[in-house]
Amino acid sequence: MSAYLAKTDIFFYTLLWLIIIVSLGTIAQKEIGLYDAQQKYLSSIVFWWKDILPLPGGYTTMFILFTNLLAKLVTDNWKLKNIGTIVVHIGSLLLLLGGVITVHFSKEGNMLILEGKTANYFSDYYNFELIVTNISTKYKVIFNEKQLQANNVLNNKALPFIIIIHNNFKNCSIIKRSKSLNKDKAYDIARFFELKPNTRMLNNEHANAGLSCTITDKTSANKMLYLISEHTTESQIIVQNNSHYNFELRHAQISLPFSITLLKFIQEMHPGTQNPKKYTSKIIVIDRALNWQCNIEMNQPLRYKGYTLYQASFVENINKMGSILAVVKNAGHILPYISSIIMCIGLLAHLVKRLPILLTTNRKA
Repeated sequence: MSAYLAKTDIFFYTLLWLIIIVSLGTIAQKEIGLYDAQQKYLSSIVFWWKDILPLPGGYTTMFILFTNLLAKLVTDNWKLKNIGTIVVHIGSLLLLLGGVITVHFSKEGNMLILEGKTANYFSDYYNFELIVTNISTKYKVIFNEKQLQANNVLNNKALPFIIIIHNNFKNCSIIKRSKSLNKDKAYDIARFFELKPNTRMLNNEHANAGLSCTITDKTSANKMLYLISEHTTESQIIVQNNSHYNFELRHAQISLPFSITLLKFIQEMHPGTQNPKKYTSKIIVIDRALNWQCNIEMNQPLRYKGYTLYQASFVENINKMGSILAVVKNAGHILPYISSIIMCIGLLAHLVKRLPILLTTNRKA
């Protein structure tokens, strides 16, 4: 069985299929955006071609590659003459392992800080959460994106009501209803507007997430339809048991193990133009008793405790400037470097081993 799994033909055709699905994903970016293209073609076990034919996705393809390389390593003749190919196979397996760790444990988002302010969290690029806040006590109940799927029922002991999710869209438009709903059936904007999904989402950071839900007391006597959107200016407040609760849909917030204070944001332009030359954030990193000052620039990120903070953009408030930092945590970031070094060593070992044979062959010729 191992000998069959180690066949070179399997590796060749699987690698060819990987090239095809990467090409399909690259082309699809134009229509559905980078994130959705990655999720459909690469971060999937199976994807549907034209909604008709199921085809192996990136996870399945990479698993076959990993199995083939591992079988080859197990069945290979572990002798000194084969040391080069053995080391290359080990490096390749390590590279695939690094990819798995990156997919499942990496985090990406951005952090907005105004001058003079401190932040210890960043907002996830892709995932959303629903926050229900008791206005008087400031107590918050957070529902993550997995809990916000259609037809889910959210029942939390800290809330005197139940939330029934109808629709949840990562990107949507708010459109006017053809016929308004009665005020005893829907609250505020839900009476006159509804959500329409936008299938074309080229930039997840600027997407407008939204959900529609029914909120009912725990006796199910009173039901009301609500519409909650990430960028709506209308507050979604309900009253239950003489307490006021505010609803907010936002990008999921991820805590950092340290804090960042923005002292000053500096924007430099090329002379005589409006083209940016350099953005610089003068910051203080605060980690319990430790704190120090440093700069984050366009090509000079901050790396600390497994997180990398890049200078991404800025905002200009009425009286203050603000800096937008891209935040990345990649648990497997070191493995591609290690695997590349291992594969280079393997290739050099193979070349050194084969070099006398090649030289002898050339002399005879």
